[in-house]
Amino acid sequence: MLLQFMDCIAFWVLSILSLSISFDEKAVSTIVLFMVATSETFAFCKLGSQLNDESEAVADAAFLAQKYDLALSDKKALSLIIQRAQKPEGIKMVGFQYLDIQLFGSLVQRSYSILMVIRDQL
Repeated sequence: MLLQFMDCIAFWVLSILSLSISFDEKAVSTIVLFMVATSETFAFCKLGSQLNDESEAVADAAFLAQKYDLALSDKKALSLIIQRAQKPEGIKMVGFQYLDIQLFGSLVQRSYSILMVIRDQL
């Protein structure tokens, strides 16, 4: 997954750089590929954010549940849910970075920064 995101940054930079240098008949295919790569990356990040939000909603519901009038088996099940909810859930990239909308924004910013550095060098 990390390699895919690094490839996506490189593809964004190179496709925008090629479009800014020359806009010819290949530009349409480059634009389509750029849009596909962007939407795929955004979809991963959006779904990661949604999974994290739903996980937090389950945790909040479990913490706020009225425990005193439940049966013993239900109390045990609820305590297991509360114990599991203490660890956040989400889609991880290489086991250390959660995919979310903030990550997508930082990828776009990094890609733009790299593009500006390369354009200044040309």
